[in-house]
Amino acid sequence: MRLLEIFSQLTETTSDIVYHLTNLGSLADIIDSNKFRLPLSSSTSAEVAMGVHKLFYMSLARNPSSGYISDKGEGNVILKNQPLLVLDGAKLSQRYKIVPVEYWGVKNGRQGSGPNSRGKEQEDRLFSDQQFIPDAISYIKEIRIILDPKIDERESSRLRKLYLALSKTNIAVKWYCNVDDYEYGGIFSPDYEQTKAKKRKEQSEVVQSFLRGSDKNQINPAQYFKQLNKEKPSTYDGGAWDKAEKLKAKRGMIEPSDQRLRDEDYYKELFYKNSLEALSPKARSKLYYLTGYNPTDSIRSLEAAVQNARSPHHRGGTEFQAEIAKMYKATKTNTPKELCTYFINKWTKIRNDSQTR
Repeated sequence: MRLLEIFSQLTETTSDIVYHLTNLGSLADIIDSNKFRLPLSSSTSAEVAMGVHKLFYMSLARNPSSGYISDKGEGNVILKNQPLLVLDGAKLSQRYKIVPVEYWGVKNGRQGSGPNSRGKEQEDRLFSDQQFIPDAISYIKEIRIILDPKIDERESSRLRKLYLALSKTNIAVKWYCNVDDYEYGGIFSPDYEQTKAKKRKEQSEVVQSFLRGSDKNQINPAQYFKQLNKEKPSTYDGGAWDKAEKLKAKRGMIEPSDQRLRDEDYYKELFYKNSLEALSPKARSKLYYLTGYNPTDSIRSLEAAVQNARSPHHRGGTEFQAEIAKMYKATKTNTPKELCTYFINKWTKIRNDSQTR
């Protein structure tokens, strides 16, 4: 029996209300486009074990106490600048297949979102063969946003644009601001531990209000922005890595990042091209590793590329996932490993045919 079927027996119906934790940039994209962008599903062995054969998925939580949400509030990862979408689960389930999942429980025999989890995952996954869910705003019943008391200039600009976009919708939005936990008076301060404990308690209270959607600890966003104007946000300069990359590009040592082919672009060459002469040198190198030298690492490389492309911050991630989905459909494969096997068979035949001519 497939693991997915076991999960289905445990929970036959989708919750009327489900939750989706995202980030400010992704929420802005959702509001602007009125679409949910779904990542590719089968990219890891644990996901393959679920037996799902839909191309894309969306992670949902049945309860704010889900390990994917509340564990962050417990301190594993501090909740800041994160929106929690309260969605109409009943309406979603009328149009899409939604299945209860315990991902980490399957993978590691644990309950919760990871090795340090304090709560069960309580995850539902929505599956679809389409990369986007249209009319996204119609599914959103409420948005809760918990802000960081200190943000940089780039984040401040993004937040203001989001605030204006949300004000043009009829969605109920609740705003919270986390307690500043950056300054405890210094580790050698005599009241350091007491100050830290106090701020942690205050922080926990704000997070709990955020998770429950309570009126307590809500803030007026206009006042928050007014305070930001008084305290000019720190300037984000892109960091040392970005500076080094730009300097190398300026000196001609590397191609500019916006013109550079990424590792995943070479997989598109292997799919669309049909002769060794048509491949770029780097695509030939990838083919060499895939068909002989180290196929296992090549498979892991594609798995990693698909996984990384899920990130909303990944340049070209949406387009790359769409390309992989096309390849899956055309080759009747479901996973990076199966797709790599297709490439191996295809190019082994091309190479053998060219040698017999």
